Amino acid sequence: MLSSWSIRVRLIVFALLGIVFASAIALVAAIASDAQSRAGGNTLQSLQAMRLHMQADMMHDALHSDVLNAMRLGNKAELTAAERKQSEDDLAEHAGSFRQSLKGLAALKLSETERSAVEQVQPALEQYIAAAGSTLKQALDKQPVDRDRKS
Repeated sequence: MLSSWSIRVRLIVFALLGIVFASAIALVAAIASDAQSRAGGNTLQSLQAMRLHMQADMMHDALHSDVLNAMRLGNKAELTAAERKQSEDDLAEHAGSFRQSLKGLAALKLSETERSAVEQVQPALEQYIAAAGSTLKQALDKQPVDRDRKS
């Protein structure tokens, strides 16, 4: 059958087949590129969530340290105004950064499970921040502090 076709017809058929194959390859490449782009976006989203989570965890530790430092300062015979202000400023800065990280986590496009987990712990974390503030104030005011409190 192919032998009965003229060279011109053969060239046209092969050119059309080449165009069809090139178009198919381009379509597959476009689909793969789109999938890779979506996967890259998901990876970036995961990295942002991880960074914000790690930042919040560090601020949790910083709040704990702020309270321990206030307890140490509260045990000093003479507490200066500068020491008190520095302690209060540190707590305010760390609490603000903690809240900012939590707000950033809530703003991400998380799965329903992840979003639910973030929303579920939010009140406990706010309570933790408030407890750190009140414990710091008690310590700096040289009031008795409940050292067994889970904050």
